[in-house]
Amino acid sequence: MVHTNARPDALSHGPLRIAFCLPEFKPLHQVISGELTQQAYIQQGYIAAGLQARGHILTFVAPRNPSEIVCTTDLRMPTLAQLTWSGTRWFDVASKGVWRVQRWLGVPYLNVFSNYRLFDACLQCLPGHDVVHERNGLYRMGVAMACKCLKLPYVLFFDGDPILEQDFMGEPITGILRWRAQQMMRYTLTVADCVICVSEPAKAHLMINWRVPAEKIVVLPNGVDVQRFRPYPEARSEVRASLRVDANPLVIFVGSFYPWHDVATLLDAFAQVLAAYPRARLVLVGDGRQRQAMVQRAADLGIGHAVQFTGLLPHAE
Repeated sequence: MVHTNARPDALSHGPLRIAFCLPEFKPLHQVISGELTQQAYIQQGYIAAGLQARGHILTFVAPRNPSEIVCTTDLRMPTLAQLTWSGTRWFDVASKGVWRVQRWLGVPYLNVFSNYRLFDACLQCLPGHDVVHERNGLYRMGVAMACKCLKLPYVLFFDGDPILEQDFMGEPITGILRWRAQQMMRYTLTVADCVICVSEPAKAHLMINWRVPAEKIVVLPNGVDVQRFRPYPEARSEVRASLRVDANPLVIFVGSFYPWHDVATLLDAFAQVLAAYPRARLVLVGDGRQRQAMVQRAADLGIGHAVQFTGLLPHAE
């Protein structure tokens, strides 16, 4: 699937050196530490672990803050990428000066200098790798710029359109900032040798709205670690006792209470279930911006006694 500039011997005989690039370093570090973090990074953590289990050598590349880019093979002892021209005083002065002018003119932050700093860091740390993998991010094109410059195979993992997500949540990106976001998204999708998406609807969206050629898209549905997520008969009664549901019929939701999860419809449907099966119980695991609204909806439906909101739980649980 990825072939344009990788070493032929590496692709056909043995492990690849893969640069694994993400929008932020902190959530990735939280994954390996077992801390609560964003589900997208848990997903990427599984992908990274799977690649390493197959013998591939990963270098993790992600911004730690606006001025520091982590480039490390050891997430527990991260090292920073060396910066050249973007680490100079004149670059910093230019960045701050342009931002002052933008604020004075009422122009939003356009992520130009942050992407050039990422571009510079990637120029230093990507050479020697066989392929570059990046999770799609909003206002982000520095990795793609470096891959194009270095002629490295570039794989973009596209698990959702962040511009469309903002539209769906009723908080659309507008004006020059939307133009900038679209420009960067279009650039990364054009540069990518391969775009991995998680569903056929996502593939259709890429083809129709972003004009990505079908032959460049691979659909890879989200998978499950079947060693971790499997029935535990020995723990069943303990878990049910902790949730205070005993032997009652049980429905469980796990998510982040995004609008597209549509927990409201689940609650409406469960109210009908409860009318027919009074002993049924609903447990909603997770947190998010709509959680309190859903707690209120359960109360308004008169089903609060049968619905339990746990909040966030560690991934291991």
